[in-house]
Amino acid sequence: MSLHIGIDFGTSGIKAVLFEELAHPVAEAKRPVAVSRPRVGWSEQDPDGWVVAAFACLDEIAAAVPGRMAAVEGIGLSGQMLAALLLDADLRPVRPAMLWNDQRALATHPSYILLDEPLAGIDPIAVGEIRDLVRHLKDRGIGVLI
Repeated sequence: MSLHIGIDFGTSGIKAVLFEELAHPVAEAKRPVAVSRPRVGWSEQDPDGWVVAAFACLDEIAAAVPGRMAAVEGIGLSGQMLAALLLDADLRPVRPAMLWNDQRALATHPSYILLDEPLAGIDPIAVGEIRDLVRHLKDRGIGVLI
């Protein structure tokens, strides 16, 4: 019986699932990952938090199905879209990862901006922050196209 693990590195958390025969879930685990918003429009995560959460998920699955992890034949990964992760020469993060919904480029003072599905897939707190950002841009005389 073949076993495989799928790990999803999502914006709000990490999820891992152990599958039998690529179709039947055997065990799963989830861990939240905090999103930091140190300024309006910014959206970042600590990459080390991804690693900690992923290993915690794998440990939970191993505890749920003792002895079966050694039989895993493959691991599939999926990740959040368009995160920018800068690494040093030792492949260590030099700063928090900038997430796909980060809007700091707006500081370049454009005349107009386009927000393509600005509320798709984000949490209620971020929805409020996007609304605040649009109001802020309007107050600065920047046109917003949604």
